[in-house]
Amino acid sequence: MKSLFVFFCLIVVTIIAKAQTSFELQNNSGGTYTMNMYYGADPVIRGVPYDKIKGKPFLYDEWMSAALYDYANKLIGRMPILMNIATGEIYFSDSSEIKVADEDIVRKIVVYTSPQSNEIKAVFLNFIPYLYYKGDKINDFVQIFHTGPTILLKYRKKELSISEGGGGMPKYYFFKETSVYYFQVSQKIERIRRLTKEHIFQLLPGANAMESWVDENKINFRNEADLIKFIEYYNSVKEKAKN
Repeated sequence: MKSLFVFFCLIVVTIIAKAQTSFELQNNSGGTYTMNMYYGADPVIRGVPYDKIKGKPFLYDEWMSAALYDYANKLIGRMPILMNIATGEIYFSDSSEIKVADEDIVRKIVVYTSPQSNEIKAVFLNFIPYLYYKGDKINDFVQIFHTGPTILLKYRKKELSISEGGGGMPKYYFFKETSVYYFQVSQKIERIRRLTKEHIFQLLPGANAMESWVDENKINFRNEADLIKFIEYYNSVKEKAKN
């Protein structure tokens, strides 16, 4: 029975990003760019072809229309972009060329639902102070959902992983995605370690008084839309209390 269990189980190992290879990225206008892909230093997986990896390293698989802003919040331009959350690189399409955005220049990215629309799909900020994951400073773009006394942040990262099965099952490589949420209140940032009512109330002062509203609106804190809805309500209550 034990051997049968091992046969069907996969041991998943996340590979530390050190070595690298590359592949060619293309856009609809025929522009190309040789993209760096970072792999682990382990000789067993060094030089794994990109087409042997399941999944993609991008936040959105397709090119998205986005406005890029500098650190003075000045518009740099609106253009198609790809966000590589495995390497932290932002690719943008300028005419027939594909380039990598300079992280020392681009501070904010506003992604729209389509090239013809001004409806915002997501907003991202770079180099948010006091933001850490597993003890390391996060210097990648992080999604912010709204403004107000309390801000919800979401950090997403993809790492190359390998699965090795027992009983002769073939190994394969894939991008493993991690999503982590944070609250920012003024300059203080707290990681949301559990998406439960009890933990959320523990992190936000005065949230306990809103328990009846949470229950009446059937808020499920594991659902991102519900979490956003609650923070918007929480902020509205806090703003009214100040007036």
